[in-house]
Amino acid sequence: MTAIDFLNKPNKIRKELKALEMELALYNRLSNTLPSQDFSTPRVDHTKRDDAYFEKWNLLAIDKEKEIEAKKKELEKVIIEVKKAIEKMDNPDYRVLLQLRYIENLTFDLIAKKMYISLSTAKRWHREGVYYVEIQRVTNK
Repeated sequence: MTAIDFLNKPNKIRKELKALEMELALYNRLSNTLPSQDFSTPRVDHTKRDDAYFEKWNLLAIDKEKEIEAKKKELEKVIIEVKKAIEKMDNPDYRVLLQLRYIENLTFDLIAKKMYISLSTAKRWHREGVYYVEIQRVTNK
């Protein structure tokens, strides 16, 4: 795993978390809808359903909520791990830039404006900071 992959782990988990939350919203919406009868196809089994029509969606929503909670705990652990790697840096400018980029998930334009530096300087500091993190990870193994 490269240093950029390591630093991007929180963002990747955030994207997965957002997708899970969208699925949960879908399940919650489906659990509140009433199904309509389909008259275009003949009914084959002639049996009544024993469960409520929304029960399936409620069960899926409960499972998805558990999955979201587990993903949130994983995100917290990964953020702490990435912060520790960033905090080991000697240069405070690189440290701030990498925190803004990978912890707060800001773009290079916003980072440059926040730090009062040019865009090219932000990208150069990022490249040098990532190189430093890569060296730290290799020497610690």
